[in-house]
Amino acid sequence: MSERTAVVVGAGIGGLAAAIALQRSGVTVRILERSATLQPVGFGITLAPNAMAALEHLGVAGAIGRRGHPPQLIEIRHPDGKTIRRVDMTPIWKAARSSMVMVQRSALQETLLNALGHPRIELSTEATALHHEDGAVSVTTATGLTLRADIVIGA
Repeated sequence: MSERTAVVVGAGIGGLAAAIALQRSGVTVRILERSATLQPVGFGITLAPNAMAALEHLGVAGAIGRRGHPPQLIEIRHPDGKTIRRVDMTPIWKAARSSMVMVQRSALQETLLNALGHPRIELSTEATALHHEDGAVSVTTATGLTLRADIVIGA
């Protein structure tokens, strides 16, 4: 049986999670990222119970739970900062026994990178075309390099 290969286009949260799942399934993964560095963007992210269940399957839910916290208070604000609505979330997540977690995006990305180990992440590599012909899949980069794989995921 030959080794299965995958190209994941994008090294954000979705791409890293997909790469972990593929690796856990025995697939050799190559990740293409058009940015020159892996810089997490945004401030925080709320991970609903279904997201935490998916992260559990990837083996990182515990690490994420330790780096985040359950939501306690949610405020909806007008652009000028005035509070429009305030909701105390504590009774909601306690009653639902929810595994909802709020975490910094950088902590989530770092945890996923650590779980991935040392994959082949190719920075400054933009995918420009996808080709599918007779069951073969390939990705072409901006430099003209063509990468063949069994699986291609755009994330």
